[in-house]
Amino acid sequence: MRHAPSTQVDQRLKYILDGNMNKDIIILGSSRGARGIIASQLQKETGLTAYDLSYPGGDIEFQEFILRSLLKYNHAPSIVVLTVDDQLEFLFAERVNFRYENLYPFVGESQVINEMVSRHQKNAILAKLLVLYRMNRSNLNLFKKQFTPFDSMMVCGSMPVSFQENKTFTYGRDSVYKISNEIPAKVNAYLKVNALCAENNIKLVVVFPPNFRPLNNAFKQRIMHLTNPGGYFYVYNTADPAYRDSSYFSDSNHLILKGAKKFTTELSSYIKSIAQKPVEILRISDAGKITSITKK
Repeated sequence: MRHAPSTQVDQRLKYILDGNMNKDIIILGSSRGARGIIASQLQKETGLTAYDLSYPGGDIEFQEFILRSLLKYNHAPSIVVLTVDDQLEFLFAERVNFRYENLYPFVGESQVINEMVSRHQKNAILAKLLVLYRMNRSNLNLFKKQFTPFDSMMVCGSMPVSFQENKTFTYGRDSVYKISNEIPAKVNAYLKVNALCAENNIKLVVVFPPNFRPLNNAFKQRIMHLTNPGGYFYVYNTADPAYRDSSYFSDSNHLILKGAKKFTTELSSYIKSIAQKPVEILRISDAGKITSITKK
């Protein structure tokens, strides 16, 4: 089990748990955050240190765990950029979930095994008494893992792709968004991310990256309704014709490298415009009313 972390090409969770993830800007999200934003470019264009902690296939519950762990062992960032999955953020999707496979190599760490226990993946007593019980098959693979073309990671944690997986996709249509289909645990995780940012004086920037289809306005309104009043929102430039050009996308849900560069520059300008603004802390009562406002 001690050898397992060293076999991982993705060491980002270890950096977090070791207290080596102290950045001004942290990017959270699924593959849309990993592929669509380039942290090193964001750092160069804003003058603020930045790192991408987006995990392909990781849902909002996993992102909340990453943020909570980050804040426990590292200095709080000034800005958290949270990319949201258009329409799927709070819904069931097999390809977007809690990424236990990213945790198993690090089950020797208390933060990780405690999370496994809290999610009923492990029994608390057995996990404490039996080292072997904590493990799964990934812990037994002693060979160094390798990146695939889809998850090759830059030094800054971002994972843009330079090829198109499917060249036949077409500009899609907007779809109906039903709140009744939401999974409460995912909504609650989003609220926890908001609370963690508010408690730690972090500017939360909720980002809607481009899809190769129209922005779902019902989903956008839902996100805005759930976000703390002190949060920021950035929606990609929907009027830009480039985002209706398939050559800027690797598939219908993800930007290709040149699209990621374009969107990152767009986002950088917005980050610079809010970076010097005071953090607005809004205290909200159980009844949902704003009771006080403090600027720091």
